[in-house]
Amino acid sequence: KVHEIEHSEKCNSNTSHADDERAFMGSIDCEIAIHCVDWVQETELEEAMVQFKIDTGAQANVLPLSLFKKHFESSKYLSESQVKLTGYGGGNIPVSGEVILNCKINDISVKSK
Repeated sequence: KVHEIEHSEKCNSNTSHADDERAFMGSIDCEIAIHCVDWVQETELEEAMVQFKIDTGAQANVLPLSLFKKHFESSKYLSESQVKLTGYGGGNIPVSGEVILNCKINDISVKSK
């Protein structure tokens, strides 16, 4: 979905006019798969290798409940969470709980919630 795109031939970076400046807030979905490449990173969570889609603008780390059950349910406790998550469009995202996991990416280890 594209709300607005404007092509301009103006290339003079020395001048700036308020009328020429526009900001876009929303989502842009790419429909040509060859041009759409998600940033995915192989990540070691505890001892499980998982591919995560990296979102540098996200304010939370999200792990699908099915992945938690598959790899961690027998060894980790899912604690109750008071966090309310919403998507960019404002829709609620259900939260099943919180867990702290050892996370390792490219030889860098952190505890991630």
